[in-house]
Amino acid sequence: MIKQITSLVVFATSYLINAQVGVNTENPQRTFHVNGEFQVTNEINVGGTESTKGDPGENGQILFSQGENKPPLWGNLDDINVPVEAGFINKSSSQSITANVATLITFNTTLLNLQNYAIPQPTNNSNSFKIVKSGYYQVTSYIHYNINQSGTATTTLIKNNSTIVSNVSGYSSLSNIDHNTTNTIFLNKDDSITLNGKFTSNASVSIASLSLQFLGN
Repeated sequence: MIKQITSLVVFATSYLINAQVGVNTENPQRTFHVNGEFQVTNEINVGGTESTKGDPGENGQILFSQGENKPPLWGNLDDINVPVEAGFINKSSSQSITANVATLITFNTTLLNLQNYAIPQPTNNSNSFKIVKSGYYQVTSYIHYNINQSGTATTTLIKNNSTIVSNVSGYSSLSNIDHNTTNTIFLNKDDSITLNGKFTSNASVSIASLSLQFLGN
């Protein structure tokens, strides 16, 4: 009798070890199948072995699939080409523009500074972004020109010393001109992004912004 009970226990233990376990389901489809909510109050470890724990990931990373029969991995947004807002500087003070002189726009407020992508240079009263992480970026700018006579405004995005894109327009009103520029470009580490404004007569810039969005490697 004892031998029969022992055999039954061994059989049941072996079955449980190799069986698929279901919670709120009588027909589990995987080793552990939960039909309902699942709550984690600490870390999630992926991968690992019988003798080592899996990878808990790092702060700010997301979990993405590698497909069937492969463990999921922790990764950064740019590793899977999800756009990341990389930097945003803004101007809210007036700056003079001398007639027909391309003027480097300065910014007095940093709205977003992710230093692993790009760093405003200098930190206060910035006039450029210095690239930290190489990759494709969408670079967007805005300038609000205050003018007192008709003329032509030219807004230019510059990488190092070369023009990326220009917005040129004439205006007959004696009020203002609003310019937007945007361009997608590959930027290398230590590249510099600046913004120039120019008008055919004396003017001023009261509002401006320069932003970067990282698109991937």
